[in-house]
Amino acid sequence: MKVSTEIVLLACGLLAIAGCSSNTLGSRPVVCSQSPSRTYASVDQVPLGEWIDLLFHAEQRGQDCTGRSFEPTELPLRCAKAARPGTARDIPIRPDELSVDPLPDGFGLLSIPVEEFSNGDRTLLVALVHTSKRANSVLGIGTVRLPPEQTQVELQTVRGEDLLFAQGAECEPGVESGKCDRSLKLLLLHDGRFVPLEMRDANNQCHGEAEISLARAQQVRLKSGWIRRFELVSTYEITDEGLLVNEQLAANDLPPDGNEDNPRLFRKSDARRELEFTGAYFVYTKDSLWAGMREVRGDLQTEKSQSDAD
Repeated sequence: MKVSTEIVLLACGLLAIAGCSSNTLGSRPVVCSQSPSRTYASVDQVPLGEWIDLLFHAEQRGQDCTGRSFEPTELPLRCAKAARPGTARDIPIRPDELSVDPLPDGFGLLSIPVEEFSNGDRTLLVALVHTSKRANSVLGIGTVRLPPEQTQVELQTVRGEDLLFAQGAECEPGVESGKCDRSLKLLLLHDGRFVPLEMRDANNQCHGEAEISLARAQQVRLKSGWIRRFELVSTYEITDEGLLVNEQLAANDLPPDGNEDNPRLFRKSDARRELEFTGAYFVYTKDSLWAGMREVRGDLQTEKSQSDAD
């Protein structure tokens, strides 16, 4: 029988996870739990069907075990609303699509697609779980909308807080997987929910959810007939203040037929961006190279692959 509770785990000695603070996890409420069919040493030993039974509302389609819908949590009203192309439709809940990432001491991170948008994006239901002799438990749950390919979720500690790092990729037909557009979204585990974080500038203005472009490409056709292709690659590392993002933006010119064998380098730029985490949102003082190239030089246009440039 599934039970929703607000009790705190008592066995704090079991709550040490590599890369995560034992103190923060030790204070997490158990939002949903049920008795296991037997004792399991790790979350990947629990039958997938048992996790499915725990994660979803027993009677209401389209709700998690807490009774919340799959709609991702909105950012505060002071943040501009991001465009949401298309509408979401429920997709069948398939145990074979449940991703199980075991962590030490009986913990784990689960994710499964639950909705699909007309543009291909998917809503992932993500849960921090724990298994013990007495119960399979959910300590945190929520949803994140991601591009459909190469999805990956992991829990990291940033300045003492548990953050969900969620990645996804959008791939054009016929494009190699290594050349797909990839992005990273950052969510905070707060009171048993994964909630999106804001990204603010130095003037405290919100610029939407905390998201980092890890790989991005766009091309424009020049008046000469050649094609200028812009490619951004970013990596990140966790620091004492938040995140340090290392960016490289390259612009190469390709012949009119788009042959990539012998590109001509037009420009190459590198930058380091510091994203300070306050515990409630991220703050940046330097724009991304991608935004800077588009706004300052005008070489990037909003209409992909259809603009003229000098």
